[in-house]
Amino acid sequence: MSNENGSIPVRAAGWRILVEPVEVKRETDGGIALPEEAIRAQEHLRYIGRVVDVGELAYAGDRFKPHPNATLKPWCKIGDTVAFGRYAGQEVIAHVCGEAKRYRLINDDEVLAVVNDPAAIVTPL
Repeated sequence: MSNENGSIPVRAAGWRILVEPVEVKRETDGGIALPEEAIRAQEHLRYIGRVVDVGELAYAGDRFKPHPNATLKPWCKIGDTVAFGRYAGQEVIAHVCGEAKRYRLINDDEVLAVVNDPAAIVTPL
């Protein structure tokens, strides 16, 4: 498997998955700066991101098979939005079109969930 359009300067190797975390909004669409409380309320979104590349060995290990003859179904694919642990993986910063973008390289077994609607994820009060 490889990234969706080839424009990402980093590729996931082995059993790794490259995720582009959701950006935390620091201002409104109109350009008004959000208060710190509103920014903190979005911090949980740093652990949700879109899968942009999947290594060739991801989900190929025996630990993903319920029994030896089972066929494997990957937990996620390129384009999916996933949740991962706060301390999962390694942060990677790459320049894309002249701008620094943050990515996270995580192991295939660090995907906690596939998120159907990222906007529906909220922090506990």
